[in-house]
Amino acid sequence: MVKEVYLTILERIILYGVEIWYRNKIKMNMKLLQIQRFPLLSITKAYRTTSNEPLQILSDCTPIDLKAQMLLELDSKLRGVSHGSASSVVDFEL
Repeated sequence: MVKEVYLTILERIILYGVEIWYRNKIKMNMKLLQIQRFPLLSITKAYRTTSNEPLQILSDCTPIDLKAQMLLELDSKLRGVSHGSASSVVDFEL
């Protein structure tokens, strides 16, 4: 139940307008992962000292910074324009 709420509501709210505000910078990626952490802890019911990578694997959720890059790449392909950071992103599976 928690995973469905996260995937259908929270992730869409977090990634709303990602084509406009997302820049592939370390600080921004870390903030996105920090935002994703609490829902992943709720989904997996793991200890709060568990790192992000195992939480993403156990919950079977894609890291949110990679999802932002995928959406940015998809947008640039659909529009036929190149975003500044989209040139480094290569072929994601949806």
